[in-house]
Amino acid sequence: MMTLVDFIIELALSTLQLVSTFVTEVFLGVGLITAMIFVIGAVLTTVTVGYSSLLLGGTMLNAITDWGGSARETTPPDRKP
Repeated sequence: MMTLVDFIIELALSTLQLVSTFVTEVFLGVGLITAMIFVIGAVLTTVTVGYSSLLLGGTMLNAITDWGGSARETTPPDRKP
């Protein structure tokens, strides 16, 4: 039976092997234009996911703590007649 340490070592080695196989056989095995399209797509996807996560985190923080620009005011604003 595998121990937790054996599992983590096997997982790390498999991940390194996967990355090395991807770089050598997939990414470097295509033309320059295809590689550039892949990199641009990866960057756009990373930026989009990061920005969406930032929005979601801000929304959750606002809902839980009432911090932020759309938070409710604790006292009503003074009205001038």
